[in-house]
Parts: sequence; C-alpha cells; structure tokens
Amino acid sequence: MPNIYFFGDTHNNIDIDKIFLPTYNNDDFIIVCGDFGVLWDYKFNNIHYSKGEKRLIKRIESLPCTLLFVDGNHENFHRLAQLKSVERFGADCGEYLADKCYHLKRGQIYNIAGYNIFTMGGALSVDKAYRVPNKSWWRGEAITDEQMELGISNITNFSDKIDIAVTHTCPYSFLGELGRRIQIEHKMHDENPLRLERLYSTMVYNDKVPKWWFFGHWHSDVSFEVGDISVYCLYYRAMKLISKNIVERLDYTKEILEIKSKKK
Repeated sequence: MPNIYFFGDTHNNIDIDKIFLPTYNNDDFIIVCGDFGVLWDYKFNNIHYSKGEKRLIKRIESLPCTLLFVDGNHENFHRLAQLKSVERFGADCGEYLADKCYHLKRGQIYNIAGYNIFTMGGALSVDKAYRVPNKSWWRGEAITDEQMELGISNITNFSDKIDIAVTHTCPYSFLGELGRRIQIEHKMHDENPLRLERLYSTMVYNDKVPKWWFFGHWHSDVSFEVGDISVYCLYYRAMKLISKNIVERLDYTKEILEIKSKKK
C-alpha cells in the first residue's frame, strides 16, 4: 500500500529541502500543509518561470512520487487561481505539474491512497504590514464564506467516513492544547481557527471525525490528542502514514538546520 508523507510549511526554497530527505516509492504521496510558496513569482506570465522556480520544478520533477499541497497564507493566490482545474483523487484540484504536483483546494474531500482526506487551507499573515500587496502578499489568505459552505456541504453529504483532515492552521478548540506546548499569542487574533472550528463541529455532528489531523503554520513540531483525533503540528518533523493505524514520526531538525545554515 502507498505511504503518505505529511510535511509542514515549505516556504518556496526556504524550507522545501525537507521533502527531499526521505526515500520514496513511486506510488507514495507527499502532502504539504500549507505555505507551499513555490508559485511565488509575481512577474509570472503563464509562459516564463523565474530561474529559482525552474530549479524548484526540476527538483520536484525528480521525485519518484506525487507532491500535493494545501495553500497557507504565504501564497501567490493569483497564480493558484490560474492553475488548470482538473479532477484528481475524486475532486477538483489545481494542476501545477501534470502527473506530479497538485493544489488540494479548500473544502474538498479527496481519496488519496485509500484515505478520505478533507482539506482546507488558509490563515492570517501576522507579517502582512511588512509585505507588499501583489508582490509578497496576495488577497485570498482567509477562508471565505463560500469555501466554508462548500466544506460544510461536502462533509454533510459525504457518504463515507473521513480519515484525515489537512489544514494550514487548526480549529479554535485545538489552540488550548497547542498553547500548552508552544507560544501562540502572536497569532491568536486570526479568525480562521474559528472557521475551522465550525467545520470540525460539522464533522462531530455528522459522525465524520477524522482519525488524524495535520497542519502547519505555527513553525513548530508538536502532537497531542483531541478526543479520538491524533493531532500533529508539523515543521521540521514529518509524519509517514504507513497503514490505517500506524504513523511514523520522521525528525529532520538537525538535517534541515544544517542545510539552512549553509544557505546563509
């Protein structure tokens, strides 16, 4: 059975090296929990890629498996909206690289490697004031009413169970456990956890609570339980889903810090 590897934010070239550290099989999947950032070049005109993006595309194409990502807050949402819409894994995706790399859209439920996976990107950029609109920050980071309603409808009408949720930030009720492990005050004025809480409540009401919940955004690696859900906030660590009941933690902290120090 294929494995699924879950990673936290990759931030374009800044933190993407971690996804190239494991040894993958051809039928495996990589899922990045937002702030993918590879589609960043604001001068892109649908024909020419920047030199940096060309290098990243070449690296992604060298992967033997499929790379998937939800969006975060640090994304070029204009470019994400321009991706070709294709149906893959039973729902609508944005195609970045055919048969290799896809955007998993907000409010969708995909079937990937036999798992039903609900996805919802989005979060608040706490550094928005220091960014330039349409150059280093784009409208679209917040979960919209329309995306909320789509997610609620898909959860409510889904005929099977949901195995996994992949988001960028986390539901509001998770913040208590998260805050006992890391500092979260600087990102607490974000309304998106409240929106995710409504989606989580919809799962509870419809008896579709996932077994695992993966997210990024907080630049930390912590895990805890919320009811029957195993929750993982990811950054330098990755989680490898091996079977319906087994996940393996992969810690690349040392390797990534060494790589980042060499980039400076």
